[in-house]
This record gives sequence, structure tokens and C-alpha cells, in this order.
Amino acid sequence: MWNRYTLVRYEDLALHPESEVRRLYTFLHLPYTVKVANTVFTHTFGFVADQSILVHPFSTFKNSSATVFAWRKSLPFTKVEKIQEECGSVLEAYGYRMFPSPRHYHHLQYTPLLPLPSTL
Repeated sequence: MWNRYTLVRYEDLALHPESEVRRLYTFLHLPYTVKVANTVFTHTFGFVADQSILVHPFSTFKNSSATVFAWRKSLPFTKVEKIQEECGSVLEAYGYRMFPSPRHYHHLQYTPLLPLPSTL
């Protein structure tokens, strides 16, 4: 019998939409068709004729990899620190990096993502 659930992190889906959707389709025993591939591409890479559609808040067309970590530019480290204090064990369990200092948090080279633990 196949597994009944799988973990999907938003960030993995936003950064690697094709491989993540392929993984989900395989998990669900569904065919990954050309139509699905085209939909994934058009909705996650931001290539649309009318660029105004990309900034509409309810649009499903986005450059997902460009927006996935936008919160790091507006969320102050003091709030991140509080979130880490309250939710640290959950963040760690699901493969999210803990930022020990503002320097690490503001240095965009340090991704918030770590590899998923193999126990999930």
C-alpha cells in the first residue's frame, strides 16, 4: 500500500515548481501531462503577455521563485527571533533554518531552507 500523505513545503513548490508538481502527481498516481506542464510553467515563471497580471494580489500568475522569500525584506529580525522562540521545534522539524543573529538573517545567501529530515 502506498503512503497516505506527503509533505509539501511552499518554498520547495515555489522554487522548484516542475519537480515538486511531478513528485506530487507521482504520489497521487496521476499522469503528468503536457497540459499540466504548461500550466505549471505559465503560472510559476511569470511569462505573461499582460505584465499587470503579475502584480494583482489575487493573480495565480507569479514568478514564484522571485517572491518566495520576499518577506525577508520587510519582516524585522526582532519578529523572526520571536517566531523562532515560539515555533523553533516545528521549524527545525520541517527543515527551516534558525537565524542566530540579524547578520545571518539579513545576509540573503543564508537560505531559510534546510534539507528535509529523512524521518518525515
